[in-house]
Amino acid sequence: MATLKCLVIGLLLACPSVIESNPEEQGEVNCEEEQYVEVGQPGRIRCNITFEFSAIFWRYTGNDSKPLAFYNKKTGEKEGTGVDNGPYEILEGGDLLLRDVSTKDQRTYEVEVFNEKDVSVIRNITLTTFIRSEQERPKIDNCQEELCYERHKDRAMLTCSFNSARPPATVEWYKRDDQEEYTKEGTKDDQIINRNPDGTFNSSVMLTIDSSQGECLTLWMCQSRWLFPQYTLRSSVLVDFYSDPTLLDAPSTIRYSELYERTKIRCGKSGRTSAQLIVWRKIVSRTSIVPIGVHSYGSTKMEGVFDGVTITDNGDLEFRPVEMSHEGIYVCVYKDGQSSRVTKIDMEVLILPTPPHVVVDGCDGSVGCRLNISDQRRLNCSLTGVRPWAQLEWEVHAGNPLEIQSTDRQSIARGDEFDISISSLFNVTGDLYCEDEMSVTCVVSAGPLSDRINPKEVTLIPGDTCKERQPLTANVDVETQSSQHLVIPLVISAIVIVLMICVTVFAVAFMYRPRRRRRSDDMELQRPSGGSTTHTGHADQIEKPLHEILAANHERNTPDGQSKKGSPEGASNENEPLMNNATDTPIHPNPPACKKEIQPTN
Repeated sequence: MATLKCLVIGLLLACPSVIESNPEEQGEVNCEEEQYVEVGQPGRIRCNITFEFSAIFWRYTGNDSKPLAFYNKKTGEKEGTGVDNGPYEILEGGDLLLRDVSTKDQRTYEVEVFNEKDVSVIRNITLTTFIRSEQERPKIDNCQEELCYERHKDRAMLTCSFNSARPPATVEWYKRDDQEEYTKEGTKDDQIINRNPDGTFNSSVMLTIDSSQGECLTLWMCQSRWLFPQYTLRSSVLVDFYSDPTLLDAPSTIRYSELYERTKIRCGKSGRTSAQLIVWRKIVSRTSIVPIGVHSYGSTKMEGVFDGVTITDNGDLEFRPVEMSHEGIYVCVYKDGQSSRVTKIDMEVLILPTPPHVVVDGCDGSVGCRLNISDQRRLNCSLTGVRPWAQLEWEVHAGNPLEIQSTDRQSIARGDEFDISISSLFNVTGDLYCEDEMSVTCVVSAGPLSDRINPKEVTLIPGDTCKERQPLTANVDVETQSSQHLVIPLVISAIVIVLMICVTVFAVAFMYRPRRRRRSDDMELQRPSGGSTTHTGHADQIEKPLHEILAANHERNTPDGQSKKGSPEGASNENEPLMNNATDTPIHPNPPACKKEIQPTN
């Protein structure tokens, strides 16, 4: 059998041109022309044979010596210089196994496959050995993290490298702009490749940035491309050209945060910013500014060691929780659009009192209380364990007959905290009635604690020295009294006017009635001179004494309207009272009040 095997091998080696390949009759032998195996690991050169083969040979290309490996599938025998206790082995499917890959295995291999008719197919495979680098990403100077940060004054010289890889990696610099696009910097010729003793390679490329370009905050990316697409790796560096004097002289705003609370400081003048490049620092002194961390497009990197301080995904500086050591001035440098800006925040830590409200001697709890007061009273108000220093004041409510006569203040520092108190002497300025109550309030009048600590109102109740209020004589409402004061003058005026009218009427009537009486008497006395013979009787009366005539007239004016002598019924009575033609008002010629005014005729 051994003799036969040698004969077959000899014939194949001696007469290779006798056998011609015929793929249409034999099927296919598919082998990738470039294949890779890792140094230090078992490797495999693969070929896909789609027909039943009888024998297969593996050898180095251009080497007519004995094959590395031979496999007779009919007999199952495997031989060759690399098979017998060597580094190679032919598998059942025809693949060549490398038991322990070394850099020496990197070369071109030839495989020859025979079918049942002893017709062969030959394929060539270029084998590349590789060594993985231990770097997870490109290294920028001494930073091997995904995001790096460097401060420079005038010029920055950055080196990106990817080391100990076989074959060598390709490294390149890119600049990232505000539209999140990358621009390649430099060419492939700028790359430097060095070979290591173990067969690996170091690849590096340098980048020079000048601050005179006008950008104080820029982001640069280094990319390494290696053997396989999945090994394309990236690292970024944020380059900062801001100088310390610029940061120290920037204006600052005060931010108050309570001790042990969880709080955030946002970058930007308005408290919010859409910037994707942010650098946080803390000013330790006029000569020392310590970096805290950076934020770049969702990635963060902490530079210093600050317990309880982190940078969130949107670039906020978060304190979890606030400690006394966090108090200080923080500087935020950020790029907003085409320009870079600076924001400085002075964070002060607040400590609320224990209990968390002002304390008034004699009052319990956080709500108001009631206290007795005499003519003079001293009230004490205090805060314990606060920061920063605060000022207490007593406020007297409007309308209360109280004034502050004197005030004593005291402030004691205990480490980072203060104990503050105020003692005021109140004086009663007016009458103090027993039913009156007065109110005063102790407040924090100044400082950041004024809107965080609740005031306390104290109601002062009069003591034994108060006065009893005298009852009023009439329980009349003020508005009713005012109305009465207006009505009384009006009534008096009306009465005076009525009296004046009455007096005027009576006076006119008094003057008018005697004149009419005289007129009636004159008419009576003139009747006999009419010359009529039928009135001779009247002439006789005229000749009578005056008192008789008056008596006769008086008899005519008796209540029954007749004289004492009488007259025939239906006869004309010449002594009836005269009627005024104008008013038809009876006129009596001889009222008793007018007797003295009648003069006798001659």
